[in-house]
Amino acid sequence: MEANIGVLRYLSNLIEAFYSFNNRVVFDVKSRSIFVENPKCGSTTIRAAILRTKYGNKIKNEELRSISRNHSSFKSLSLTNQLKFLIQIFRIYNFYTVYFVIREPVSRLESGYRDKILNYSSAESEASKAVFDSYRCQFKSYCRDNNFDISPNAFVNWIVDFDIYNIHFSPQGENRILSLFPKVEYVNLKKLDTLLNSLGLNTDRHKNKRKGGGLSTERIDIEKLPERSQRWLYAQISWFQEKCNE
Repeated sequence: MEANIGVLRYLSNLIEAFYSFNNRVVFDVKSRSIFVENPKCGSTTIRAAILRTKYGNKIKNEELRSISRNHSSFKSLSLTNQLKFLIQIFRIYNFYTVYFVIREPVSRLESGYRDKILNYSSAESEASKAVFDSYRCQFKSYCRDNNFDISPNAFVNWIVDFDIYNIHFSPQGENRILSLFPKVEYVNLKKLDTLLNSLGLNTDRHKNKRKGGGLSTERIDIEKLPERSQRWLYAQISWFQEKCNE
């Protein structure tokens, strides 16, 4: 019975992951690399590096997101490379090295709070803005109902109390696409440029434009969080340290 449940869970993750491939899995065939996107962890930098390696610096910063999503997505691959990828996720043969860039959890949550709750980057799509507008309303209602100030600590408590699942906020280890691959190389965000350079990719920096609230310097104070929120966050920190061998 447990074996059957495991198979069903794997197939469920596989189906869900297929819906995310065009937006959440980035390919560089030349270096035989797959990057499973981890929001707030250099995703746009990775796409820009792959795109600019092929086309140079002619692409404008504001065009990077839309163009790179098409250029390095599953649908952009040749049929041969699509088949190689499908074979790999069924654990028959490893054609690519799979990378997952991770970030210190507190820093990542603070970035998500600034960029998605207080404000969004100027490159955010209208559909994405609508999603995060809904989250903003939920978060503000939570703060109002509990007499909390709008703050990074209240943001953490909201996520924990309501078990919010969003790829920008949720623990990095819960990324469901990871379970599809037999082996994943975890890379500290601080070492991303070193990795991209080693793969022969152009690391000229793009710039994310921010507005207003995105410039907040508020920080999460772990010691002032309730015990449940502390446990949730410390578990993520331990996971991060383990994957980074720290």
